[in-house]
Amino acid sequence: MQIDPIVSSVEKEVMEKFYPNGRFFFNSNIYKEGNFKQIELTKIFRQSDETFINLLNKIRINKATNSDLSILNKRIVTYDNVPEGTIVLAPTNRKVDDINNTNLYKLKTPTYNYNAIIKGRWKEKEYPVKKEIILKEGAQAMITKNDTDEPKRWVNGTLGVVCSLSKDKIKIKIKDKIYHLGKTKWDKFTYQFIGNKISRKSVGSFIQFPIKLAWAATIHKSQGQTFDNVAIDLDTGSFSHGQTYVALSRSKTLDGISLLKKKNEKDIKEIMTNNKISKEKKVDKLKPDNSETEWTTSDDNKLIALYKKNVPEFALSKILKKKLPEIRKRIIFLMKK
Repeated sequence: MQIDPIVSSVEKEVMEKFYPNGRFFFNSNIYKEGNFKQIELTKIFRQSDETFINLLNKIRINKATNSDLSILNKRIVTYDNVPEGTIVLAPTNRKVDDINNTNLYKLKTPTYNYNAIIKGRWKEKEYPVKKEIILKEGAQAMITKNDTDEPKRWVNGTLGVVCSLSKDKIKIKIKDKIYHLGKTKWDKFTYQFIGNKISRKSVGSFIQFPIKLAWAATIHKSQGQTFDNVAIDLDTGSFSHGQTYVALSRSKTLDGISLLKKKNEKDIKEIMTNNKISKEKKVDKLKPDNSETEWTTSDDNKLIALYKKNVPEFALSKILKKKLPEIRKRIIFLMKK
């Protein structure tokens, strides 16, 4: 199962031409014309326990019962009890950034900032890693690009712990070995129609260390990854087809899963309509709760300004003297305006 592919505004024209009925490869015109032989892969390599495999399969095909979900809900923990070395998977960048910034804030080691060298026009959401990477020794981190050396020391998605930092150097411990991590380059391309062909043109480059904080990661970006220990926090709920399945199936074993929120049928209930996959879920309009403390314009301005500076939510709660759920709800409300 795959979560819906993300298509940028730059790629939209080309995608709509070749994928008029959806974003998956099987929606393309050439797929229909190619008469490709279909092969079903049946052997599972990531998991070996039959009970866990059967549970995942039921979730994948939307056949999980309350009894099945009770197996998962026995694994609920609090953030304070998440095992060391565990990565939290969440549906939104907002939630992931807050978890990572909160954990970084707690480290007492010196802070180091690393700025990217950017050429050409890049939107912030197109950056392969953050423009400014903020690290501390002891931070849990993920490498975001495959090693080009042989034998390969890491791949995209490898987890490690930052063990040494200086002005221009980063050392990371992966399992029991320490490696020096150098900067890497990403190129940006645009795709345009010229006649009946697609032309690719380089329009920019981005040079930065291929690393990011990884106490947490989005479920979307965890696709294809395998982790020994994962904690799943759906926060306000999954919003894309297959998110819950993808998150759970990143773990090798059921014992490697921790839940930070109870799972219910809404988290896995999906329907198929018009050859497109959608999720049957009611989403209430985000609006202020009159039962909560009042928010002034000054409060809102301060909240957004600090939030954009990556101040953790628990710190925002103390600064603005509001409860943590109020802070989270207000951020979502203001970002939707």
